[in-house]
Amino acid sequence: MSEFIIKGISGDNARGFVLFNNLNEVMYINDYNAGKLIELPLPPFHTSGVKGIAGNNEHGPLVFNGKQVAFLNNYSDPKWIIINKPSPFDIQGIAGDNAHGPLVFNGRQVAYLNNYSDPKWITITKPAPFDIQGIAGDNAHGPVVFNGKKVAYLNNYSNPNWVKVEDTPFDVSMECIAGNNKYGPILFQKEAVTYMNKYASQRWNILKQAPNKIKLLTGDNEHGPIVLIGSYVYYMNNYNENIWHKLQLWQPYP
Repeated sequence: MSEFIIKGISGDNARGFVLFNNLNEVMYINDYNAGKLIELPLPPFHTSGVKGIAGNNEHGPLVFNGKQVAFLNNYSDPKWIIINKPSPFDIQGIAGDNAHGPLVFNGRQVAYLNNYSDPKWITITKPAPFDIQGIAGDNAHGPVVFNGKKVAYLNNYSNPNWVKVEDTPFDVSMECIAGNNKYGPILFQKEAVTYMNKYASQRWNILKQAPNKIKLLTGDNEHGPIVLIGSYVYYMNNYNENIWHKLQLWQPYP
């Protein structure tokens, strides 16, 4: 049996999270007490490799490879559907959900699609103010992106202007940013997690240090962050309590 390694994670503490592993399998968990991962059908381009994941358990996951994006929006009748129009560029990262459609980026360019019935990718006319390392957000409230300590958001597609916020307290790790423009972004560096939940105040808050070095991050400031540490998932669902809870994942294997 091949080793099970989580490669990407998305979702929130309200409904649980969805992930993909090194075998390009996609799974979700919606009951923290049971701790059981439920496996979905293999995505349509699993042989060439899933490169990233977005979405949530309310509306299902999205995955990508190259210029292709596929989504699954019904766990009762799980079928992957490839969006029949490829993105305008090779995708480096993805955000969004199946309620409002995906957001993708390459370099400083961001494009979105908000109608699966009549799929048309729209590239935001104004590039981001820096090369993008990671993207979060949704088409209801717009994208939020980062590079190093720099974070910027855009919340009006009709009048697209990127707004920079105060630099984060530290250089952000990996390509992980979570959250949305309604409640603000979350980022991490090693064991430290920082969030901003009011753009007007421009204040970054730092949570209690995670138990060990973080690999991946998801969640939002409405329900709290979820992080991957080693082979374990930890979550925080109350900023006032400020406690990390460990979740034992029961893998769907004998």
